[in-house]
Amino acid sequence: QPKQVVNLNWNWVVNLTVFSRHSFGGYEAAYIMGRSRLFKTAIIGAPMVDLESAYLTLDGHGQSNMWRFEDGQVRITAPFYSSEFKDNEVLGRAKDYASPVLIWTGTADKQLDWKHSMKLQSALWRLGKKSTMLVYPEEEHVLMDKKNQLDLSQKVRDWLEFYLRDGKRKEWMGMQ
Repeated sequence: QPKQVVNLNWNWVVNLTVFSRHSFGGYEAAYIMGRSRLFKTAIIGAPMVDLESAYLTLDGHGQSNMWRFEDGQVRITAPFYSSEFKDNEVLGRAKDYASPVLIWTGTADKQLDWKHSMKLQSALWRLGKKSTMLVYPEEEHVLMDKKNQLDLSQKVRDWLEFYLRDGKRKEWMGMQ
């Protein structure tokens, strides 16, 4: 698809954003942000960022995560210690993030430990990268509480207004 982007109006391209709802799409957005300077910002929900850790642990239901890699969405059949596996890591590329990211997660997520989001936020913070993390206590993989859904929607609007339209920085964003 990159060939299609080249043919677009440049003013529109400058304001591209990666908006990935969550989960595997969050992993993809986190992966892309460490390898591309095309996007001005990203909203990353419940991403898997530490592949080795995810591969070698159980999900919140007590099931091995190995199937996600071997037969599921990730589709990395190489051993977890291989260079092919390591090439797909997100955390090792945190130093290469060039654009601000908004990360969100729920602490009761049984599909993917919310600490993956914390690892990404911590890495970006330590590297001095622009990022903010929203943590929704007691929420699972998908936000179910209407109040939290509205909160996330409003904060995403605020974030995009600030980073794409030079709007006002909101206090919840921290010192960007």
